[in-house]
Amino acid sequence: MAHGVVRDYGADKRRLIGVATIAAAFAAYKGQREQVNTVTGGDSFVYLQPLRQTKGVKYFIRHAGDHPAFDVILRVQEIIVVDGKRKRRLIFGPTEHGRTLKHGSGFDWTYPDPIPPGYHGWPLIFSEPPLKGSVEQKFRIEIMARNGIFIQRLRVWPVGERWYTASKTIKGLSPGAVLPQFDEAQDQGITPENRLVDDTED
Repeated sequence: MAHGVVRDYGADKRRLIGVATIAAAFAAYKGQREQVNTVTGGDSFVYLQPLRQTKGVKYFIRHAGDHPAFDVILRVQEIIVVDGKRKRRLIFGPTEHGRTLKHGSGFDWTYPDPIPPGYHGWPLIFSEPPLKGSVEQKFRIEIMARNGIFIQRLRVWPVGERWYTASKTIKGLSPGAVLPQFDEAQDQGITPENRLVDDTED
């Protein structure tokens, strides 16, 4: 070749093999990670969302993420003040809510059934108008699933004949996971309890 330049075709081949090896390893890693996410739930999570209904405001369990959430357990703690210090008082659970939760699977807008002993009812129901003397209430919600523990903080307080809510503080989400946008109770219209849904050709 001109000027004595000799191309090393062996080096080119080794570089191509190296690139192909890295690409194959990356594809295998992605496939393996997807398999793990399918089993554990990946970055999916469960959270509580308020819904204003005809008789008041009720918190429902919702699911977010591309994968199902597995083995979901809930515990509700009310935050109270004792001797000037904030304390947690267990008022519901722990109770298993579902082996598998996925939005769009018929488990949207649901909440736990009463649990033994004593068959405690779901405490996050706030009748309207609020009873005379009603005050602000705060709650710490522990949501445990196969892929982690999520902590959601709720605040509910009466304003006139309505309950207002603050529900968007949640910790424990995987990097990149985002709490879906939703309206707090004070920004919602009334949704009838027995609302009808459109039939589809599925």
